[in-house]
Amino acid sequence: MPANTPANYAKRGKNLIDGWFARSDAEIFLSLLAHQSTHGHLGAIAEIGVHHGKSVMMMALANDGNKCYAIDIFGQQKLNVDRSGKGDKNIFLRNLARFEIAPDRVVIDERLSPDVTPQDIIGAVEKISFFHVDGGHHLAAIAHDLILAEAVMTDHGIIAVDDVFRPEWPEVSMGTFLHLGKSDCELVIFAIGFNKSYLCHKSHAKEYQAALLKNDFLRMFLAKKYQVSRNEILV
Repeated sequence: MPANTPANYAKRGKNLIDGWFARSDAEIFLSLLAHQSTHGHLGAIAEIGVHHGKSVMMMALANDGNKCYAIDIFGQQKLNVDRSGKGDKNIFLRNLARFEIAPDRVVIDERLSPDVTPQDIIGAVEKISFFHVDGGHHLAAIAHDLILAEAVMTDHGIIAVDDVFRPEWPEVSMGTFLHLGKSDCELVIFAIGFNKSYLCHKSHAKEYQAALLKNDFLRMFLAKKYQVSRNEILV
C-alpha cells in the first residue's frame, strides 16, 4: 500500500508513478507547501503538464484538501509539438484513486494551456498558491504559461518551472528570463532544485528560503548561495 502522507510520498510513494520528479524537488515542494499551510497561505494548486500525476500528487496530498487544477492534453498528442511529455488520463485517474485523492477535488482541463484563461482557473478553484509549469517546452508555450501562472497566483504564491537550466530545452530558459526581465515583473527566482526553478514575489523570497533551509535533507544538498543583483538564490 502506498504511503499517503506528503512526507512519505516525497520519500517513497512517488516512485510508484512513472515520470520525472527528483527527491530534492519533491522535498522542496513539501517544505514550501508545509510553510504555506502553517502560515495560512495555502490554497488551490495548479499544474500544466500532468503526465501520470507524479508531481501533482505531491501537491494534492500537501494542500490540505484544497482544489487542484490539472491541465494536460492527454490523448490529443498530435498537439504536443515539441514532444515534451505524453500524458495519460486513465493512468492519472488511477493514480488519484491509488493515493486516495477524491476526484471531485481535481478539475481536469484537456486543452492546450494557451486556450486556458485566468478566469477559467479562478472560477473553478479560486486563486492558486502553488503553480507547477511543466507543459510545452517551446518559447511560445513557456511565455504564455508564465503569464497565466502569474495572473492567477495569490500574493504569497509560488511558481515552480520545470527544465529552466536543461540544455535540451533552451527555449524554457529563454522564456523564463524574458518574463523575469520585464520592467513590471516583481517575481524572482529564489531557489533552484534538481531540474526545477522556484519563483515568488521578491518580498517573500527570504521567507521561503528560510523554510527550505529548515529541511535537513535539503541542507545536505545545498551547493551554493548565488547573488543576482540584490537577490540571493539557493542552489
